[in-house]
Amino acid sequence: LVTALFLLVLLVVGIAQADPHFQDDFNGATLGAGWSTRDGYREELPGDTANHAAFQMTGTQLSISFPGGAEHNMWRLRHAQVSRPYLGSGVYEIKVDSAMTGDQQFGLVFQQDPSTFMLFMFYSYEGQVVRAYVERFALVNGQLNKTTFGGDIIPVGMPSPGPHYMRVVVEDNPNPSLRTWKFDWSPDGAGWNEIISGVMETNVPSENAGVIQQVGLFAGNQPTAFSAFDAKFDHFRYYTSLATAPLSKPA
Repeated sequence: LVTALFLLVLLVVGIAQADPHFQDDFNGATLGAGWSTRDGYREELPGDTANHAAFQMTGTQLSISFPGGAEHNMWRLRHAQVSRPYLGSGVYEIKVDSAMTGDQQFGLVFQQDPSTFMLFMFYSYEGQVVRAYVERFALVNGQLNKTTFGGDIIPVGMPSPGPHYMRVVVEDNPNPSLRTWKFDWSPDGAGWNEIISGVMETNVPSENAGVIQQVGLFAGNQPTAFSAFDAKFDHFRYYTSLATAPLSKPA
């Protein structure tokens, strides 16, 4: 009996460790409570309705889409995103179930406001390779300061059919120069590979993302071809730490 109870406790603990602190599978007809949408292209060019982004719940996924031919680039703050209140230090994971076929981008964004944020993205280039980047943006005295980290090529063939998994581990701190980030990718959501990690900010206002208020998902394209994209987000998950995230199998 004691052995059986011990095994039951281990089973319960194992299940609890794999349970996210917050999860949205984007099921149903509407976004869950707390989420909001933003189309940077529409804000800059409200009259060009043909090129505005569309946000749609498909019943099993969240679709963020836009036509080709216009710039929906995060470098111009024209990307489209869905955001919710920031959940603090922990592990943030998304799965995108869309093919990358042209000049497209998607990822996670951690922001103080729409112009000051840290952005973690996959970026496909001319249908040839997929790269992983971190971008830091800070709007100070009317000037948008941008710094790029990474640029590693993800070993997937192009066009890349997906699914695509990424996660960001943040250990927050009131002092941005002590805030740490870790950016991982996975081909299957089980075996994770580090892209870049460490401190990516300083105490200089133009070199940090400020006090993070929101976390979100985004989709965009980039200036080589301004490709159309329909980014289908299968889930968003948050774990309080890597210890509570699902155990990874060997990469």
